[in-house]
Amino acid sequence: HPDTMSSRLTTRSLCVGRFARRRCRSSTVARPPRQPEKEPRALLKQGGAEWLLGPSGAPVLASNPHGSFVQWLSSSAQEAKHMVLPRGYPESAAPGYGGYTGWLAAGLFAHSFTVMVSTNALLSGFFAEMSAASWLMKDLLPPLVAGTLASRIHSLEANPKKWLSAACFANSVLGCAEFLIPHLLPKASWMGLAILTNVGKMTGYLIIGASRAVLQKTLATGDNLGEITAKLGTLGMLMHCFGALTALSFTHVLGFWGQLGALTAGAAAGFYAPVRASQCVVMTSVTAVSLRRVVARWAEPRAGAPCGEGGAAPPPGTAAAASVDAAAGWGECPSPEALHAELAARWSVRHSLAARASAWRELFSSDAGQLRVADGVTLHVGPAVSSPGDVAALLAWRRAAREGGGESPPWTLCASGGGRLLLLYDTHAAPADVIDGFAVAWLAAAASAPSLRGGREEAMRGLAAASAASLGQWRRDAASLRASMEAAGWQCSACSVDDPSRRVTWPPQGLE
Repeated sequence: HPDTMSSRLTTRSLCVGRFARRRCRSSTVARPPRQPEKEPRALLKQGGAEWLLGPSGAPVLASNPHGSFVQWLSSSAQEAKHMVLPRGYPESAAPGYGGYTGWLAAGLFAHSFTVMVSTNALLSGFFAEMSAASWLMKDLLPPLVAGTLASRIHSLEANPKKWLSAACFANSVLGCAEFLIPHLLPKASWMGLAILTNVGKMTGYLIIGASRAVLQKTLATGDNLGEITAKLGTLGMLMHCFGALTALSFTHVLGFWGQLGALTAGAAAGFYAPVRASQCVVMTSVTAVSLRRVVARWAEPRAGAPCGEGGAAPPPGTAAAASVDAAAGWGECPSPEALHAELAARWSVRHSLAARASAWRELFSSDAGQLRVADGVTLHVGPAVSSPGDVAALLAWRRAAREGGGESPPWTLCASGGGRLLLLYDTHAAPADVIDGFAVAWLAAAASAPSLRGGREEAMRGLAAASAASLGQWRRDAASLRASMEAAGWQCSACSVDDPSRRVTWPPQGLE
C-alpha cells in the first residue's frame, strides 16, 4: 500500500538520522585512557608453590607458564629432592651436607655394583659345584667374629673418617677377591675363603655404619638427627637398587675380563667416593685426633723453650690472656674450618692408603691410644694398666702433685720409661678436665723428653722434677688454650679423647 510504504521510509530515515547524530556526538567526546593491568604481586612462597594477589584482591595460586607437563616435572623434582634433603634445608643441616650426600650416593652405587657382581660370580660357582646348604653355612660364623672384631675399636668416635675409608677400602678389595675365588681357585678352598671374606665384609659394614652415624651427628644442626638418618637411609636403598640393576645388566652382556674391569672400576669408586664424602664434613667436636693437632699447633712456637714462672694469670679467654699468650710465645688455636681445610689440602691417595691401613692395627692391639709427642716419646691416653711399676709410678706422681700444693688434678701422669708417658683420667673428670689433662701431658712430655727416653727410674725423676717446677703454670696455660678453643668454635663440652671404661677411681687422699 502506498501509505504503508511511505511510513516505513519515514521511520527508517529517522533512525538513520538519530544514529548519525549519536555517532557524531560520540566522536567529539574524548574517551578516558585505558588503565594498564596491574602486575600480580607475590604474597608468599612455600616450597615450590607461590601465591599471588589476584585482580580481585584475593590470593590465587600461581600457575606454571610453561604448561602442566613442565609443572609436573618441577613438582616431581621437588619430591625427589625432599626424599634425600631434610626439611628446611639448607638451614637445617651443616654446610657440607650437600657435598656429603652427592659423594655418598656415588660411593653407595659403586659399592652396590661391586657387591652384586662379586656375589653373582660366587653364587654361580657355589650352586654349580656345591649345595645351597653350603652357601647358608658360610653365613653362620662371620657375624660372631665380625662383632668381636668391631667391639675392639676404641677410636671410632675420635677418627670416624679414617675408619670409614679403611672399611670401604677393605670391602672393595674383598669384593674383588670374592669375584676371583670361583674363577681361579680350586673348589676345595671356596668355603674357607668365602667365610674369611664374609668376616671381613661384615666387620666393614659394622664400622661403616658406626662411622656414618658419627658424621651424620655432626651434619645435624638441630634435633633432626633421626630425619637425616632416614633421608640418607632412603638414599642408600635407592643407590642399592640402581647399582644392582646395573650390575645384573653388565653380567649378562660381559665376559670374565669385562666383568673384572667393571668390578675394578667400581671398587676404586667405592673407596674414593666415601673418602671425598667424609672430607665435606667439618668436625667441630673435640677428639684425640683434633686435640692432638690443636695442641701441637698451639705449643709449636714454645717447643723446647723453658716454661714460665708461676704467678697470677689473667682470666682465660680475655684480651689480656691473649696478649699474655702471644708474649709467652704460644701459637694460635686453629678453628675447625681452618684445620679441616689444611688437612683436605694435604690429602692424596697414597697418604690415605697409608693412614687407613694403619687403622686396622687397632683391631689386634690392646693399647691403641698412642700419640707421638716428641722425638722418641709417645703419649698413651687411657691405657690398660697391667704393670705394678706403672701403678706405683701413678701413685708417686699424685703424691708429688699434692705435695706441690693443692688437690690432685682429675687426671694422673706416669712415666714408665722407654719414651712412654701415660695419661689416665678419673671417673669424675669433666670435659674441661679432659682437655686440660691432655694439654698438660703434652707440655710435660716436651719439657722432660730426654729423661722420658731413659729407664723407668730416670723417667720418673725427670717427670717429677718438671711437674714440681711447672705444673701450676701448665694448668693455667691449658685453661687458656681451652678458652681459645671455645672462642674458635670447638665444641669443648663434648670430648671423645679416651676410653671411658678405662678411667680410674682413686681411694681418699689419706689412703693412697
